[in-house]
Order: sequence, then structure tokens, then C-alpha cells
Amino acid sequence: METTDLKDFFIKIINQYSDNETLNDMYWREINWFYNHKNLHYHTLQHLRDMLIELLNVKVFIKDWNAVVLALFYHDCIYNTTNLDNEEESAKIAFQRLSEINVPQEILSKVNELILATKYHRKNQDQDINYFIDADLSILGQSTVKYFIYSENIRKEYQQFPKEIYNLGRKNVLEKFVAQDQIYKTDHFNYLYEQQARENLDFEINQL
Repeated sequence: METTDLKDFFIKIINQYSDNETLNDMYWREINWFYNHKNLHYHTLQHLRDMLIELLNVKVFIKDWNAVVLALFYHDCIYNTTNLDNEEESAKIAFQRLSEINVPQEILSKVNELILATKYHRKNQDQDINYFIDADLSILGQSTVKYFIYSENIRKEYQQFPKEIYNLGRKNVLEKFVAQDQIYKTDHFNYLYEQQARENLDFEINQL
């Protein structure tokens, strides 16, 4: 299995487009900074690592692997709980950085599509996007204990909001997932996580 050490993985991908070691290391240090913000408790490097593991398990089905990996590292680089354009801003950062090292236009476009797809997690004709958004939501189908920790960490990220306001907003988000015919858009993730995700979501909704 390929390494899941995030720095090694990131540098390996970036090295394919840039031989400037100083610049490549600077890119990594920026990624590290983005996901180590003091107000983040779930959208951290651990989230990226968990997603990477999930995506490596379906790598054989993914057509544009480099685009998927680059999108992974940048998809939550801007995460502000008071903003509604985090995905758009994250996509802009990705475009700016990757353009500087001459990543081909077709990959830049795909990275943009992948990041923006995490805003609504809707089924797409592009199966790479479906695998990507499913990996992003894989936490929903984890064990009850892991899901509880996740939900607690999400609450910490929104700690500036009073309980009543947070609970109303959170319940609305969770109910939208439950209302979908399928939370996971690919057979692989649906088989692994759909049932447990629905149990976890129902439990949290009833607690709000």
C-alpha cells in the first residue's frame, strides 16, 4: 500500500510538476498551516488522512488520480464556519498554487470541479467526483464511537453559536442527508457505510 504519510504523499505528487524543492516544501507548510488552525477540530490533517485511506482503496477505479489527490489536499483549506463560500475560496487557492507550478489546465479544471462538489455532495456523471464526495462523507458511516467524536468536533468548530441556533442548523443539514435515496453515490461506499450512516444520523438528529 502506498504511504499515507501526508507530507510524503503531497510532496510526491507536487514533485511531478515542480523540481523546486524550496517551493514544494513551502506549499506543504502552507497546507499544514491551513489544517492546523486553532478553531478546527474535525477539518484537520486527520480528515485528509482518513480520506486518503478511503481513496487509496478505490484508486483502481479512479481515472484522474492526480487531480483527486490534489483536490484532497486543498478541498477544505479555507474553512470558516461563518462563511458560505468556503468551497469556492478553497478552489481559488488550489487554482492559484497549482497554476504557479504549471499543472496542466485539464487537471486544474478537474480539481476545481472536485472541490466545488463537496459543497452539496450531489451525484455526478463523473465517477471520480462520486468517489471523492463519498470519501469526504465516509465519517458518517463509521462506528458509533467514531461518529460521536466527529459530531462533538463539529460542534466545537461552531462553538460561537448558541445551542439552539446550532442544533437547528445541524438538524437541517443531517435531515437533508437522510432524505436522500442514497447518501453514498458509489456502490463501494454504499455497501460499506450506507446503513451505519443512516443509524448514526438518526441518532444524532434525535439528540438535537
